[in-house]
Amino acid sequence: FSDPIMPIVAGAVADYVTEPAMQSSTWLANTFGWMVGTSPGSGMALQYLISGLAYIAVIVVAWFIPAVRHVEELLPDHDQLEKVEHSHSEPEPAEERSLQPAA
Repeated sequence: FSDPIMPIVAGAVADYVTEPAMQSSTWLANTFGWMVGTSPGSGMALQYLISGLAYIAVIVVAWFIPAVRHVEELLPDHDQLEKVEHSHSEPEPAEERSLQPAA
């Protein structure tokens, strides 16, 4: 869903928010100017920096969730999944079925 929308939003944010903020002597330029510069394109560089830090934060948070960290052990592989589905779809043996008369 976000694939077609985010490039448009990122471009608009760069044109109208981060680029002007990085060209002047604002707190944003004073804080991040040493890292991404204050020349044209530095607002987009700041967006890349922020998105990279956000990705790292998501990864760190996900690492502390046991269900995400142990997903390889919790979920079966595709080949094992086929075996599990096949074993569940086999009918029960006749001697294990209860044969009660219909009421």
